[in-house]
Amino acid sequence: MKDTAPCPDDILRARPLLTLLNSNDLRLEAAVFAEMIFWQQLDRIRMRIYEAAVRKYFMAVKKDASADVSDFLTQHRVRVAHAENLLSKSPLRDYGIDRLIADARAATLPVVAPGALDRLPEITSHFVGLS
Repeated sequence: MKDTAPCPDDILRARPLLTLLNSNDLRLEAAVFAEMIFWQQLDRIRMRIYEAAVRKYFMAVKKDASADVSDFLTQHRVRVAHAENLLSKSPLRDYGIDRLIADARAATLPVVAPGALDRLPEITSHFVGLS
């Protein structure tokens, strides 16, 4: 018989699906799968937000003939000017952390077992300073 120690309450609060371990609950596999898909969807949406945020900047630099001159300092000034005018300081904050999480949950829901999202971790704390 193996010696085991109970999982600390703060860990169980951070990862609710771990409560299924204590009772050998058969829903554990579905909950782990749902969490994995949720994180993948969150990352996919997050990357899409960043790509959309930088698109106008890339197009402006591409169209600006001054960005292709041989002088490095001129290229730098042009790029910085476009960046200051077109890039958001925080695309995720602009999009909304709650909206990002809701979108990731909605994208996960169709591919997981019913109720599998009930044990997703609370992840807002992973976006320190953005919410």
